[in-house]
Amino acid sequence: MRLPSFPACCAAFILPHAAGAASGAPPAPPPPCADAEHHALDFWLGEWNAYIPAGQKLQNGGTAESDILAAEASVSSILDGCGYLETWDSKPLANGTIYRGKGFHHYDAKSGTWRQFWIANNGKDNLSVGGPTQDGGVQYTSEQVGPNGGRMIVRQTIEPAGDGAVWNRSEMSTDGGKTWTMAYKFLYRRK
Repeated sequence: MRLPSFPACCAAFILPHAAGAASGAPPAPPPPCADAEHHALDFWLGEWNAYIPAGQKLQNGGTAESDILAAEASVSSILDGCGYLETWDSKPLANGTIYRGKGFHHYDAKSGTWRQFWIANNGKDNLSVGGPTQDGGVQYTSEQVGPNGGRMIVRQTIEPAGDGAVWNRSEMSTDGGKTWTMAYKFLYRRK
């Protein structure tokens, strides 16, 4: 009686693995950005509507009576999980323009810091550096030229808001960080 032959598909899989195990070959290293630090903003991945929440002061001096849709945003994982790409498209502003921007977010394992590079269709860009927040997000800080030409410190915080929503807020200080003024506060809700 003849025994059934060993299927070729199984041999193609088992033989190379068995040879590696027998030779004592080291296991493959993990991907370079597989650690938790590189994925601290995974809660932000997805397609979003960004709202000015009810009760927030508006640039015209008024207060939002209800949530106001400010923009559509998208956040995706890029470069094999080594960074995030944020895309922002505002609703038309008071002067009719639409503000568009892209942010590249990356954890730098060597320095232990987060970095964000933002560029927008108004010709401006910004590089911010930061770290984790106690609430499971990331806070960036940068120095920029203020509205009156002086230096100001800007800090941006991105963190979970509960129910799958995300806070993205920015504060600025013109006195070296002694006092802070809210520049914007957006509540991201999934589309």
